[in-house]
Amino acid sequence: FERFLHPASPRAERSIGRTAFLRREPFLQRQEGAVNTSAALPNDLCCGLMFGIQFDSLAPEFIRANQLREDKMMKEKGKVWLNGALIPWEKATVPLLSHGFSRGSAIFEIFGIHKGQKGPVAFGMDQHLSRLMKSAELLGMEMAYTKEEIATAVSKTVRANEVGRGLIKILAYWGEEAVIQLVLDSKLDLAIFAIPESKELGLDNDQPIAACLSRWRKIHPETVPVAAKACSNYLNGYLARRDAIRRGFDVGLMVGTDGFLAEGSTESVFLVKDGVLKTPPLGRILSSITRMSILEAAPHIG
Repeated sequence: FERFLHPASPRAERSIGRTAFLRREPFLQRQEGAVNTSAALPNDLCCGLMFGIQFDSLAPEFIRANQLREDKMMKEKGKVWLNGALIPWEKATVPLLSHGFSRGSAIFEIFGIHKGQKGPVAFGMDQHLSRLMKSAELLGMEMAYTKEEIATAVSKTVRANEVGRGLIKILAYWGEEAVIQLVLDSKLDLAIFAIPESKELGLDNDQPIAACLSRWRKIHPETVPVAAKACSNYLNGYLARRDAIRRGFDVGLMVGTDGFLAEGSTESVFLVKDGVLKTPPLGRILSSITRMSILEAAPHIG
């Protein structure tokens, strides 16, 4: 994959070898067009290659059945923060003809909640909320709440659901119906979900994965703003992941229309060679908070 790296790719200022940053000696190896990596990152610095990937072959039936029970309990007892009020999970719905659903115009953020000494703590919430605001700006949308108001709402949602460790997912969207209207000028609705850790989330998953170069290219930044975390942008990632799974891999890494390595479906990409950490530059990829965190941490721990 290194030949696909852009010459301007950021690299860590100090070389890294066997450190606390990587639980095992990192290696990237070509094998029948795949890259296998056993380098697992801590959950709060998950680079993306391990994030959100489900290994169904590793999950026995009893784990799946238990997860179904957990999901049912969460939906029965869970609370969702929606436009200023905590409501039952099953009540958090939108019309099928809503602009956010039928046009795919919603924007979102997702980040981890971890157990701290004085209670749950959020990783990089300020940066995530800043990116949410930036996504709205890039798409010409108007948020109904400030960063501070959203941060307070996240805290309320976590407490209401008694989540000690898990994920926060924030959705900003137009919930009003739009049969033919393409551009709306109303403020976005806002929903916040606090999702407790579970086997399905795979927060502690450190199993190796198989990656391939996808047959699909990363969308060009002059077609849509790739820096916006918009639901519609993930159709590109869906196709890359579907292509990879059909070919027997876990993850498909996309090359940009410029011919250089970009990112995966939901993954930032890092390569380690000769003790140097490399990653594609911004401009054609999402401005990943995790990517930024790794680049900031690497020089100090290696």
